[in-house]
Amino acid sequence: MKNKVIIEAKSDLGLHIDGANLGPSLITSNIDNKIIIEKENCIKSNDPSDLKKNLKEVNNFNTKLYNTVIDVLNNNKFPITIGGDHSIAIASSLASKSKNNIGIIWIDAHLDYNTFETTITGNLHGLPLAAV
Repeated sequence: MKNKVIIEAKSDLGLHIDGANLGPSLITSNIDNKIIIEKENCIKSNDPSDLKKNLKEVNNFNTKLYNTVIDVLNNNKFPITIGGDHSIAIASSLASKSKNNIGIIWIDAHLDYNTFETTITGNLHGLPLAAV
């Protein structure tokens, strides 16, 4: 089996509530060898009429995460990405798709299949499955 690499995707940009970015560190607190991707400091949108909340920030974060997962895969290692909010699934899934011999385990309580046209809140954590 390939060497595994834990990637902490510390983002809470996909929703208007702070804190989901803290989860990965709590889960991986006893693991020394890991890669940490952190969000940039920004003021998140709380505007109810904004149906693309923090889109630029989520895209910037996901670009960093995508490139990290690609690098791990290109080094013949197995990425295990542990996130914050669900918007990180966009980058990790699309990067994983670049390899033929990989699967995705998606653990979630509900289907994140909204689009910009169907979202009620504009929180991007509800869109990753549709985006992928």
